[in-house]
Amino acid sequence: MAGRRRSVENYVKDHTEELHRLGGAGYRVHTDFFDGEEALFHASVVFGEFSAANLSIFEHVSMVEGAAQPEKYGYQCQYEADFLLR
Repeated sequence: MAGRRRSVENYVKDHTEELHRLGGAGYRVHTDFFDGEEALFHASVVFGEFSAANLSIFEHVSMVEGAAQPEKYGYQCQYEADFLLR
């Protein structure tokens, strides 16, 4: 939800719900929280009957001016052996 001021916990919760709405065949989400002001968010979503496509997400989220924002991030999408986004 762009433009909303939200905590790190709410950012992670909203982001996880957004990933589930992608319609993937499987999900894996892992989050480490640090003092309520920072979090490391790792997620993987697989698509296709044989898990042919994979979306991987890494975000270091922290509070900036009262709102949670990803400060460092990496996204990668792969279909079979080909990278579609990196």
